[in-house]
Amino acid sequence: MKSSLRYITELSGGEFQKVVIARALVQQPDVMLLDEPTSSLDIKNQFEVMSIIKKVSKVHNIASVVVMHDMNLALKFSDKFVLMKNGKIFASGGMEIITPENIESVYEIPVSIEKIKGHIFVEPICETDFDRAHSFVRL
Repeated sequence: MKSSLRYITELSGGEFQKVVIARALVQQPDVMLLDEPTSSLDIKNQFEVMSIIKKVSKVHNIASVVVMHDMNLALKFSDKFVLMKNGKIFASGGMEIITPENIESVYEIPVSIEKIKGHIFVEPICETDFDRAHSFVRL
């Protein structure tokens, strides 16, 4: 059955997110505010949703503010960033704020930043001492 003939409750997560974006565009906004638009989506739908947001923003000259916790997905699709810590802006700007020091300060985990095929990735640095790395877990 075609997506257009189904109830909204019958849509997949990715299809639903695309409908939400379409509904927002009908109102011809100057700014789209999106809170975790890719949460609970598989990698294919994450990519499709973020690609749609980026394309729509560019074609219709709409600013998009997207809140997300997947830093690597944000790095792939965003050109400006705001790092928050304890409800306050810790750093804002372009790629220049994406440093191991800033990320470690915000998330309290050491990271390395790698460039692979022209894309920047943030990778947590694994502790060699398993017990130390998991000492905060109490079973």
